[in-house]
Amino acid sequence: MREAIRVIHKAGIHIHGMFVFGFESDNWSTVEATLRFAQEMKLTSVQLLILTPLPGSQLYETLKAQGRITSCDWSRFDAHHVVYQPAGLTPFELQRAQIYGHARLYNFRELLKRLIAAVCFCGLGALRRQNQPAMATVERRLPQQSRRPSDPTRAVQV
Repeated sequence: MREAIRVIHKAGIHIHGMFVFGFESDNWSTVEATLRFAQEMKLTSVQLLILTPLPGSQLYETLKAQGRITSCDWSRFDAHHVVYQPAGLTPFELQRAQIYGHARLYNFRELLKRLIAAVCFCGLGALRRQNQPAMATVERRLPQQSRRPSDPTRAVQV
């Protein structure tokens, strides 16, 4: 996987890493190893999720049969809340692992490192150009009166 990430980076492609905490073998060591891996690989962005046994899935049926489902509040079955009793961590530790991971990966120092790397890799002009197609798409979909004025000094009449 490390080599594949290096090849993808070398081609100039950004990578969004998605990692799930809460599998049966997960513990605090696997959380730390996952965060170290994400940092070492210099992924463009990272999303940390909590294993969620969705109703109707085999995982849900297994955990339910074991009496490990701890919530029936379906609004919490969103991969950001612990709704079952994990094996290697307490529910509190698992929730804390996700919050800790985001804080570690998205603190000011890490964000600054990513910004500097992006500017060095692409230059400021490339960053600006990269967002132009997305903005054009958004503006096409907005109603005419919601679009930004071509002359920003002109007042918009409502």
